[in-house]
Amino acid sequence: MLTRKVWCRRAGWGSSTVSVSRPLRLFVAGIKRDFAIAQRVQKARSWAENAQTRRVSAHMVDSRRIGIAFSGGASPSEIVDCVRLAESLGYESAWVAEGHGGDQFAVLAACAMQTSRILLGTSITSVFVRTAPTIAMAALTVDDLSRGRFILGVGSSHKVQVEGEHGVPYAKPLTRVRETVELIAGGKRTRTQRLFR
Repeated sequence: MLTRKVWCRRAGWGSSTVSVSRPLRLFVAGIKRDFAIAQRVQKARSWAENAQTRRVSAHMVDSRRIGIAFSGGASPSEIVDCVRLAESLGYESAWVAEGHGGDQFAVLAACAMQTSRILLGTSITSVFVRTAPTIAMAALTVDDLSRGRFILGVGSSHKVQVEGEHGVPYAKPLTRVRETVELIAGGKRTRTQRLFR
């Protein structure tokens, strides 16, 4: 149901409740979402333009580091478009979370093919839902496609997601993260070790 203002000859302005179909409600919700995204993009552009005028001199280090993170809501193609826009606005990094916007490594691979400068990272990939070799292969693939711009973020996630969504026992999370990092890094200075920056 949707309430709208109507004009009545006898009573003047009032409200009337009308029935609105589901597709129309979804269309209106999409327009509102797109408008909100456009406002955020405009603010980001404005900030980036102002940041250009506030740049420090070449001999000083600019300590401002700006990244963008995605943890759900946007589709994989929308994430790629946003990352491309973020790169054009001067963002340093883009991060994709596990499980809410498609496969994070596939999305980051697509981002790598559409960008040339922005750093790309996982925030985080769970050590419980992927094996260490699977994480390493995916990370090396994205790192290769991005020409060395990939940063691997690993973590334990949380019990609700690991056990509830994946059906995997959640035990000794710190030990599991430590062992996974050691397996991926291989105990010596290798290409995978660089991914952990």
